Amino acid sequence: MAIVDHFTNKPRYFIKQLQVALQSPLPGIEAQKIMAPPQRQLYPSNGSTPRQSAVLMLLYPTQAGVTLLYTLRTTTLSHHRGEISFPGGGSEPGDCTLIDTALREAEEEVNLPTNKVTILGAITPLYIQHSQNLVHPFIGWIAKLPPLYPNAAEVAQILEIPVCKLLMPEAIGYYEWHRNGQLLRAPSYIIDGFIIWGATAMMTSEFLTIITRMKEQK
Repeated sequence: MAIVDHFTNKPRYFIKQLQVALQSPLPGIEAQKIMAPPQRQLYPSNGSTPRQSAVLMLLYPTQAGVTLLYTLRTTTLSHHRGEISFPGGGSEPGDCTLIDTALREAEEEVNLPTNKVTILGAITPLYIQHSQNLVHPFIGWIAKLPPLYPNAAEVAQILEIPVCKLLMPEAIGYYEWHRNGQLLRAPSYIIDGFIIWGATAMMTSEFLTIITRMKEQK
């Protein structure tokens, strides 16, 4: 049975295999670049000190198979307003580790009971020039997702996207916008009318590359 079949048939087996894969060398920035917007700055400038941040890429089982949780940000936030992201934010003095940061932010944004989350591993940190953050993505798993309640100040909607949908070739599209009179296009994932692009798409791309490698090794 192909590893992708375990999304729906044996999610716990898939999660165990993913946890092992996350301890192996990661595909890294090359996998992230697949979904990078044009002319994106991938590394901090010399001498700069970006804020250390973390996000939680939460996996959990649904009838559609292993599912990934995203949030639609409100239009009132100062950065990345109205965009799709993972729960997360900047490290604060009370955070002992960046994992603590990711879990705290998930609890604050969607009221996730983080004591029930198992951290499987991490993927490659990603620099975001616009907000001057170096984001550390952590992959988490929860065996049963309880009811979540979005923080209205930050989260307009919680999105549940099955991993199998993200892997479909037809999920790949483009997000278009204008800057200084120029039309720009960035690769994106388009799922049920929602557009995932930018840093979130880049992190998703590395995650999906890891899964594809798992499939090829079977």
